[in-house]
Amino acid sequence: MRSRFDGVAPRVVWCVRGWCVLVCVVLLASGFAGAPGGEVDASGQGAGELSVAQVLEKVRGAIGYGKLKRLKRGFVVEEVAKGAAVGESRISTFGAAGEFREDSRPSNNRPLGYDGSFAWQLDRTALPAPMPQRLREKLLIPPWVRGSWWLDARAPFVYAMLPAETDAKRVALLMRVRGGLVGAKIFIARETWLPETLVVEYERGPYTVAFKDYQETHGFRFPHTIVVNYRGSDSEFKVKALREASAADAALFATPALPPDTVFDNTLPAQLQVAQGVAFSASAPGHYYVRPLVDGRDVGWFHFDTGGDGMHIDAKVADELKMPVLGKSMSMGADGRPQEVTIRQGKTLQLGRVTFKNPLYLAMDLSGRNAPPGTRRAGLVGHPLLARVVVEVTGGGKQIALYDPASYKLRRGKWQPLSYIDLTPAVMCRFEGNREGLFQLDTGFTGTVTFYDKYIRDEKLLEGRATKDDTDTGSGGSYKLLTGTIEWFELAGVKFKQPQVGFRVAGLSREGGAGVVGREFLSPFTIVFNYPARRIAFIRS
Repeated sequence: MRSRFDGVAPRVVWCVRGWCVLVCVVLLASGFAGAPGGEVDASGQGAGELSVAQVLEKVRGAIGYGKLKRLKRGFVVEEVAKGAAVGESRISTFGAAGEFREDSRPSNNRPLGYDGSFAWQLDRTALPAPMPQRLREKLLIPPWVRGSWWLDARAPFVYAMLPAETDAKRVALLMRVRGGLVGAKIFIARETWLPETLVVEYERGPYTVAFKDYQETHGFRFPHTIVVNYRGSDSEFKVKALREASAADAALFATPALPPDTVFDNTLPAQLQVAQGVAFSASAPGHYYVRPLVDGRDVGWFHFDTGGDGMHIDAKVADELKMPVLGKSMSMGADGRPQEVTIRQGKTLQLGRVTFKNPLYLAMDLSGRNAPPGTRRAGLVGHPLLARVVVEVTGGGKQIALYDPASYKLRRGKWQPLSYIDLTPAVMCRFEGNREGLFQLDTGFTGTVTFYDKYIRDEKLLEGRATKDDTDTGSGGSYKLLTGTIEWFELAGVKFKQPQVGFRVAGLSREGGAGVVGREFLSPFTIVFNYPARRIAFIRS
């Protein structure tokens, strides 16, 4: 057995006023043909006489897109839901380059935003958490269409005509973000050349937005009524006011500051006490563990896991600490099997210099999980804490230090962008054939690199390659794995030649990425994760 995973990824329902979605959806079965401007298929009524580029140009003219683009910062729309209480409204700010922000009035403290590259939503602790790729596309495609960003030459969409759904009254386009996960259809009325319906494919049925009552404001036409239909239920919104965005409005696209729930005592050491768990096998060493104080008590070792979406605590420990139960949830192990857990509220978690107030945990039975010799695992430290600090990880986890992001100075190396796959850190890597992909960096994975199933199919990584069947077994469960050799893999300028790697053909693969990089490839570095600033540095150890 090659490698061991330990992550448990919660399946989360995200809900924003007016836009409620599930993380898991299905893809459209249809394919996409090229980029904007691709020719229409010659079959079907109404098909063949226009290209995609010509359709888009007609829509631009009908909307008055040229005048809309003169609004340098974009525009702000306040709208009211049908049946809403007096004083309730939704504020949507549409940026000039695809930026977006949605708030409610009175504030529900759960805005979402997109600054042009990073999409965030405040979680229940007021942390601006990154949106997973599928969720990001599902939440942003409707405002990108309504706000007309989809018509911009810079917009990252690909289109194809839908001849079977195009007729004398309307033109149908298939659209998605280039390299995206979520498909959508947009229907355009031939009489006006204005979008009339958008259909975004969800797992539980289509999410449909009807655009109505176009009115001209500031020289462009905007739908002043939309009707959202999802799972048989309609929600109607009417525009109350539309104005040009100010500098103050545009500033709201930026990621909000961290919540004031984390304090640092710089008189304490930055370096943490670290222990290693029992080895899984001769070739697979155990995980690395740290020892926090939970609600002021030393309750045992916590797995330190950059691949962990959340914070975990053993249910027995949570009961002993009398942590209140806030609800129930489902977690997904690496084997893809769901597990019911409870959501618990702690008072404090102190780890080194940092004290995290009111942390939330997923509580479950951890008695069978990897732990240091002679001990029982007490919990797991994951994204909710890591997102609030600067983390230095040396040797894949042999040494770990935590710092205050407000005062941290990089002593060596240089910063590069930090991306995310779900709530886990990721960077672009290159490998055999000069392929490139986004790879999760996971201290909870003992191996080299394992490729995700969709990426394997897309890049045809198994064609002509000798592989053998294997089973990956760890705290997150067991699942089938293929192993084989690739010519090379490059991380942060270091090229690993002829590594044995994994090809995940079962179990849980994270969407939006190419695979996961484990401790064998992380060990040559001191890696500095600056989650708040979304940047990372690799320093050769």
